[in-house]
Amino acid sequence: MTNKKDNPFLDALKDILKKAKEDRPKGAVPYGTIVRSARYPETWGVVYDAGIKGKDMDGTPIICYSVSWCKEDKSPASKNSLFGPAPLVTVEAEYDLIYVLFPPKLETLG
Repeated sequence: MTNKKDNPFLDALKDILKKAKEDRPKGAVPYGTIVRSARYPETWGVVYDAGIKGKDMDGTPIICYSVSWCKEDKSPASKNSLFGPAPLVTVEAEYDLIYVLFPPKLETLG
């Protein structure tokens, strides 16, 4: 007979994830979703927050996401730099993002 002990860290983490899921707007992608920028398709990011920011012409709520962007490739082929010395975090409307359904392996991103 095993004695199952409560793990307070695991319980707290489950509570945080449950709260985050409840706070996310209906129809929003899950936090941690990998996205690409529609304006700069070579740029990858991760969604870490979501909210409703107004309505479109049909009255449908527009979901906006806080995205933390990964540093882009510094090869000669990249012309514009979106990044300064600090990580780039932006708020993007759902229409400005490309949702990556099958993200590449991390080794291929950088």
